[in-house]
Amino acid sequence: MSPDPVAVRHDLAPRWALWSQQLAAAVLAAFHRELEAREAEGRAPAGLRATLDVFVEAGEREYAHAAGRPDFLALLADSVAQGGPPPAFSAPAAGGMPGAGGWLAAGSVGQAFQQLLGWLLTRPGLWAEWQPMAERWQRGASRLAELQAAGRCLPGATPREAAWQADGMTLWRYAPARRRRGPPLLISYALVNRPEVLDLEPGRSLIGALVARGHEVWLLDWGTPAPRDPRTLDDLVTGGVAAAMDATCRLARARRADLLGVCQGGALALAYAAQAPARLRRLVTLVTPVTFREPRHLLGDWARAADLASFVDRHGNLPGALLNAVFVALMPFRLGLQKYFALADHPDDEARLITFGRMERWIFDSPDQPGTACAQFVQACYREDALWNGTFQVGGRPAPLEGIAAPVLNIYALRDHLVPAAHAAALARRLPAGQYQSQAFDGGHIGVFTSARAGAEIAPRVAAFLRGG
Repeated sequence: MSPDPVAVRHDLAPRWALWSQQLAAAVLAAFHRELEAREAEGRAPAGLRATLDVFVEAGEREYAHAAGRPDFLALLADSVAQGGPPPAFSAPAAGGMPGAGGWLAAGSVGQAFQQLLGWLLTRPGLWAEWQPMAERWQRGASRLAELQAAGRCLPGATPREAAWQADGMTLWRYAPARRRRGPPLLISYALVNRPEVLDLEPGRSLIGALVARGHEVWLLDWGTPAPRDPRTLDDLVTGGVAAAMDATCRLARARRADLLGVCQGGALALAYAAQAPARLRRLVTLVTPVTFREPRHLLGDWARAADLASFVDRHGNLPGALLNAVFVALMPFRLGLQKYFALADHPDDEARLITFGRMERWIFDSPDQPGTACAQFVQACYREDALWNGTFQVGGRPAPLEGIAAPVLNIYALRDHLVPAAHAAALARRLPAGQYQSQAFDGGHIGVFTSARAGAEIAPRVAAFLRGG
C-alpha cells in the first residue's frame, strides 16, 4: 500500500521546519557580518532601502549554499518521492505578493525577514523609514491591483492570428506591415511558461522588434496539456517542432524556414536540427542549455535529486503552480522579497506598475507540464546529459549536435540562474567555427527578452544573422 501523502508530509514537516530555522539563523548571522565588514571599511549602507538590499544579498548567498547541500537534496527527494510537493515549495500567495501567507511567510525567508524586522526595531533611524516605506508599498500594491482588475496588465503588443492548431498546440502568425523579408521565422518557446513574454508590451517585445524589421514570425504555443498527457519527449520534437516547421512552410508557401529556439524550446530545436532537416535554413538558440551538469547550479541539483517519474506516475502532469513555486524558490530573497520593494520605490508610476503587473501575470500563469515528456526531459537532459553526450534520440535515430548543418547563432545571458552561461556557450565546442556565431548578453534569463537594453541588442543581432550577416 502506498503511503498516505498527508501523513508523509506531516512526518517530513519537522525536518523542513528545522532546516528553515537553521537557514533563517544563518541568514541573520551573515547579514550582521556583512554590515560589520562594510562599516569597518566605511561602506555602511545609507538608509533602509540599501540595508534591505544587503539583507537580500546575504540571504541569497546562505540560501544557495544550504539548498545545494546533500541534506537538503535528500529532504527534497524524500518529499517528492513520498507524498508530493514539500511545504516549502507549495504555491505562493495569489499574485505572488509577500506577507500574505504561503511558503514565503511560513518558511525560512519569512522567518529571516521577521527577525530582520525585530532588529530594525533596535535601530530607530532605520525603523523610522520602515512605516513610510510600508505605506508606499501598500499604495503601489493597491494601485497595481486596480490596474490588474481593469485588464490593464495583459501581455501582448503585436497583432497576430491563429494559423494552425493540433494536439492542443497553436501556431500564431505575426505578419509584417510590409513585404516579408526573407523566409518565415518559427519560434519554439519552452513549455514551462507561456510565450507571451516574447511580446510583453510595446518597447519590450522581441517578436514586435523582428516584425518591425520585416520578418514574418510564427510562434509555437504549446497550450495546456490534456489530463495525464500521453505525449513523450520524442513527440515534442517530431509532433511539436517538426510539425510546426512543416506547417509554417506550407502556410507561408516557403520551401524552408528559420528557427529560433528559446530555453527548453531551444533544446528541442537543437534535437530537431541535429538530424539536418531539409526545411531548416538557419537556427538561433536563445538562453538554451546544451549541457546540464557543469558548473553546478540549484535547478540542476534539484532536478537530479527528485524522482520526477514517480511523481508523474501518481499525479499525471506536473502542476504549473508547483513549477512557479520552484522557480521562485531558486532565488527566494530576490524573487520573493526584493522585487516587490519596487512597489514602494515607484508607487504612483502607472507605466512601471503596468509593466510589473504584466510580468507578474506571465510568471504566475504557467501551464501544467505534460507529465511523461517532462519526466523524460529531466532524465535525458539533467540526469544523462544526453544532448551533450550525443545519446539523445529523435524517432529512434541519434540526434548528435555535430549533425547540425544549418548556420547557428547562439545567444546566452551572463547572469542567467536558470541556464548558466557556460551551459549554453558550450555549443561552440560542438560546431565548426565557420558555422557558429554567438553573442553574450549582460543580463539574466528573462531580461534577455524584456529589458529595454535587450531590445536594442538582441533583435538587431538576430535580424542581421537571418539576413546572412
